[in-house]
Amino acid sequence: MKTTIKQGEELLVLNNLTEKHKFTNGNDTVDSMDGKIFSVDISPGSFSEYLASNISPGNYSFYSKNDPNLKGELVILPP
Repeated sequence: MKTTIKQGEELLVLNNLTEKHKFTNGNDTVDSMDGKIFSVDISPGSFSEYLASNISPGNYSFYSKNDPNLKGELVILPP
């Protein structure tokens, strides 16, 4: 999954699964940047809003710490 937003826009992360997930930047737990840009805990059937004002433009891999097969890329464009 690839998601693109502009710096400063809001990112809405929805968990429509039946277990809690922690979505974080990085590729896996051995990635030195794991969780340093963003990290969001989301309960089942819930969502989290994250304002991307503190994230520099660029491409960021993300994944679920609960299920590393749930992964994607967040692209932040300049405002």
